[in-house]
Amino acid sequence: LPGGTSKKKKKKKKKCKTKKKLIMGFKHFLENKAKRNQVLHPIETCFLNNNYLLVYKHEGKSLVFRITQKHFKDKEFASYKAERDQSQLPGDFSSTSGRPAKVSKLNQKYYDKRYYLFSKYDEGIELDEESWYSVTPEQIASYIAKKCACNSILDAFCGAGGNSIQFASHSAHAYGNDIDKKKLAMAMTNAQIYKVQDKIIYLNKDFLTLEKDKDFTDPPDVVFVIPPWGGVQYSKEKVYNLNLIKPDFTKIVERSLALADNLVLFLPRNLDIDQLASILLKYDRPFSSINKECLITLEAFVYGGINIK
Repeated sequence: LPGGTSKKKKKKKKKCKTKKKLIMGFKHFLENKAKRNQVLHPIETCFLNNNYLLVYKHEGKSLVFRITQKHFKDKEFASYKAERDQSQLPGDFSSTSGRPAKVSKLNQKYYDKRYYLFSKYDEGIELDEESWYSVTPEQIASYIAKKCACNSILDAFCGAGGNSIQFASHSAHAYGNDIDKKKLAMAMTNAQIYKVQDKIIYLNKDFLTLEKDKDFTDPPDVVFVIPPWGGVQYSKEKVYNLNLIKPDFTKIVERSLALADNLVLFLPRNLDIDQLASILLKYDRPFSSINKECLITLEAFVYGGINIK
C-alpha cells in the first residue's frame, strides 16, 4: 500500500495468507492471476463452509471446483520418525530391499517416513528408488480407497502398489497396471504382506493402450490416476504445468473416461487449476452434476501439519 503498512497489518496479512494456503492447499492460485497466460479463468469465486468455490463457464458449459482440505492427524505420528541408525541400514537404496546403505539427506527424508508409507514396512515391503518418493502414504491411500469403494477399480499407474492394496481392502476387487515389470513384482510382494493378493489383478501394459472390453473381465467402475509428475522436481515449480506430465495428461484423461464413468486424479498441490478446468471442460461429461453444472471436489491433503502431496 502507498506509504507502507504497519507491522500489525503485515502480521495480519501473513496470517490470512497462511490460512488460505491451508484451506486451499494451492498456494499460488490467486497470486498474480492477471500475469498468467491462461485462456480460461474463473468467473466467480466464493468461500462457503470451509470450502473455496471456483466457477468456470466456457461455450455453454459450466464447471465448479469445490476446494477443501483433509487434515490427517495420527496419534503415532512421532513414532513414524524413526531414529537414524545407519549401522542397521543394509542393502543398496535402489534395490528392492527397501533399506538404503548410503543415506543422502534426501533419501533419509523418505526412509524416515517409511512407516507411514507402509505400516507393515518391517514385514518385507519392497521399494525401488523412485517408489520411495512416489508411493502414497498409507493413511491417505486408505482415505481415498474408502471414498472410491465400489465393485471394481483400476489403479492406472500402480507402481509399488500402495494404492492398489488399499483399493483391494475396501472394494470387491482391484486392477493394478504398470508398464514397469519390476514395479509390478514389488506390488505383488507388498500385496501379499497385506493379504489382499487374491483381490488384485495385475496388468503390464501401456495405460493408453488399455481397452475396456479386451483387457478387463469386469470393467472398472472407477479409474484412479497418479500420473508421473516428473520426480521430486515438481515441488520446485511455482505453478505446476500439467504439460510436464508424461504420457500426455489430456490423453490420460481421455483413456480414463473411455474405461470408466468415474475418474479420480491425484495431482500436485501446486497445479494450475485454470489449466485443469480448461482440459476438463472439453468433455461433455456430467461428472457429478448439480443444476446441470459439473461439480468437482479438489482436496488438499495435509499430514502431521505438513503438506506432503
